[in-house]
Amino acid sequence: MAKENKGHKINPYLLLAIATVLLSAAALMRSFPVLVFAGIAPLFAITDHANENNFWNKLELIGVSLMITLLVWYELDFGMTVPVLLEAILITFAFGAYTFSRRSLGARLGKLPLILFWLAIEYVMLKFFADKRVFFLADVVYGKTDWLRWTNSTGYLGASLWILLANFVLYLGLFQKGLRIGFLVIFLIVILGPILYSYTLQSDYVARLNMLLLYMNDPTTAEGYNARGEWIPRTAAWISVLILLSAFVKDNIRKK
Repeated sequence: MAKENKGHKINPYLLLAIATVLLSAAALMRSFPVLVFAGIAPLFAITDHANENNFWNKLELIGVSLMITLLVWYELDFGMTVPVLLEAILITFAFGAYTFSRRSLGARLGKLPLILFWLAIEYVMLKFFADKRVFFLADVVYGKTDWLRWTNSTGYLGASLWILLANFVLYLGLFQKGLRIGFLVIFLIVILGPILYSYTLQSDYVARLNMLLLYMNDPTTAEGYNARGEWIPRTAAWISVLILLSAFVKDNIRKK
C-alpha cells in the first residue's frame, strides 16, 4: 500500500502552471533548451496528490500541461490538435499506470516506474507511428548535437532517459520533502556529466532520422546502432509490462 506524502504537497494548479511555463519555454528556446531538465519535475509532484481511493486524482492536469506544451512545440499548428491530444493522453496514461502501480505495489520503487512507463510509451509510439509526425522527449535537445555523442551507445531516446532522470532528481531536491541541497547538487551533475562526457568523444550522435529509418525497416549504415536499436525504451517497455501485471495481480488479490 502506498504511503501518502503528507505535509509537502504543493497546490497542483501551481505545479501545472510551473510545468507548463518551463516546458513551453524549453520548446521555444530550442537553441538552449535547458529548462526541459526542470519542467517535468512539477508533473512528477502532481502524482503525489493521487491516493488509495482515486489513483487518477489531479492527473488530468498533467494532460492539460502536455497538450499546451506540445502545441507550443508544433508552433501553434492547430492542424496538429488531434495528434497532440492523442499523444498527451498516451503520456498521461504513463502517469496513471504509475499511480495505479504505486497503489498496488507500494511506494518503495519511488518514481522509477514512472520513468519506465514514459519510456515505454515512447517506444510504443516509435514502433507503431515511426512514419507519423510524433514528438519524443529527446527532440527537445535534438539541436544540441555536441551534447549527444554518447547516444551512439544509448540510442536516440537515451536523451529522453537523461531528461527524465534529471527531472526526477530535481523532484527529490525541491518537491518531495522540501528543499534538499544534496539532491540539487546531484541534479547539476546529472545534467552536466553527460554534456562534458560528450565533448570527450569522437563518435557521432544518433540522429532522429536514423532512428526513424531503422524502425521503418530502412536502416542506416551505423551497424552498431542497427544491431542495438533503441534498447533503453525497449527494455523499459518489457519491465513496464511486468510491473503492470504484478500490480493487477496484487490489486485483484487485495479485492478478494
